[in-house]
Amino acid sequence: MDRPLGGGAVCAAGYATGKVGDVSPRKSEIATPPGALRHPPLQRRAAVTLARIEKAAIAMIAKHGRDGFTTNHIAAEAGMSIGLIYRYFDDRKAILSWLYPEHVEGLGPLREGAGSPPPES
Repeated sequence: MDRPLGGGAVCAAGYATGKVGDVSPRKSEIATPPGALRHPPLQRRAAVTLARIEKAAIAMIAKHGRDGFTTNHIAAEAGMSIGLIYRYFDDRKAILSWLYPEHVEGLGPLREGAGSPPPES
C-alpha cells in the first residue's frame, strides 16, 4: 500500500505526512553511493557487526572468488541473518566497493562475459 488511508502523502521514511499530492521516494528506493554504508555504525556493537561482515566477506571472496561469492555465503560465514547484511549493504557489489574501493570503480559486470553476445559456433 503506497498511500496511507485518507489520501495523505508518504514521506521518504515511509510515514504519512498528512499532505495530499507530493509523494517523496521511500528510503528503500534511493540508491546508496558506491563504497558507502546504508547505515553507518553509531554504536560499538554495530562496528563489531561490520567487522564480522568484513572478515566473512574477505573469507568468502578468497574461497569463491569475486564472481562466485554471494551475500548468503557471507551471512552464513558470519553467523548472522541475510537481513543484517542488507541493513548495511545494497548488494554484493556494494560489499566489494566498500572493501576494495580503488579496485571496483568501473569494473562493469561482475561475471565474465555478462552482457556480451554469446560466442559464435
